[in-house]
Amino acid sequence: MKRANKACTRQVGFCGIFEHFPHFGYILPSSRVHARPLAGNANRWAAEVSHHKRNWHMTFDVFVENAQTIFDSFPNEQVWLRGGLRPNRQLQKPEAGYCVVFRYDEKITSVISHFMKKIRSFLPHLVEYNKQNLHTTIGTYDKSNMKEFVPDSAILQLLMESVEKGINNYSQNICIEFRKWLYNDEAILVSGYPNQDLWCLCQNIGNAFQEDGFSLEMGRIIHITTARFTSNVSFQEFEKFSLLMKSAPVLETTKPIAIDLATWRCDGLEFNIVTHKRYVL
Repeated sequence: MKRANKACTRQVGFCGIFEHFPHFGYILPSSRVHARPLAGNANRWAAEVSHHKRNWHMTFDVFVENAQTIFDSFPNEQVWLRGGLRPNRQLQKPEAGYCVVFRYDEKITSVISHFMKKIRSFLPHLVEYNKQNLHTTIGTYDKSNMKEFVPDSAILQLLMESVEKGINNYSQNICIEFRKWLYNDEAILVSGYPNQDLWCLCQNIGNAFQEDGFSLEMGRIIHITTARFTSNVSFQEFEKFSLLMKSAPVLETTKPIAIDLATWRCDGLEFNIVTHKRYVL
């Protein structure tokens, strides 16, 4: 029996508990769905949004509105006035877990990698996400201390079943419009805006995990992280970096080439993602 497309027909997603996520110093409403007690999970980026949106279903329009608020909160060149760049917090708290992510073609990853090489030439204090690691997070599961995390083949099999249920009968008309390159004191990312079909696909995956009894923490924005900072920099370095960021390349609107079920590890100095199952879109 084919699974009903609940997220698209009702145009709703999950909006849940406000939670601080350590990568950035602001607040985000998480999408954690607790069907049964499970280990804690990672969210991605964060921003401050209205409390009146807490604990109710989210429409596509509300998702886009919240995403815009998050992206608008990135200070970019104003970072220096707020204390400058600093080592990302995962240096103190290495993390790992399972994740469901979008992957991109060579055209997108090559443009990002080429630009990041320019930045790294004078700002080497970066955790750069290479071509193999560039992705957009749909959701994460079972975040834990990196030293303690060991992928479990039985869990991976169950998560595969949930992903396969979630992508059943997805629309081929999915795409992401990438816009501004943004940065704060800890990291650099490219902002993204999904069309409604892609957003529905993400919600269907979240619904499938919920129905199967897993606690999936959904990403609250569509984006590609390109680097994390590992140390402070001088004003001269920051000035050069800020100037170069103004010439960042425009990424084309694109359709992801695949969804990966993967595991990730980040200790603040390196980020690695290992694909366990790929679903070509």
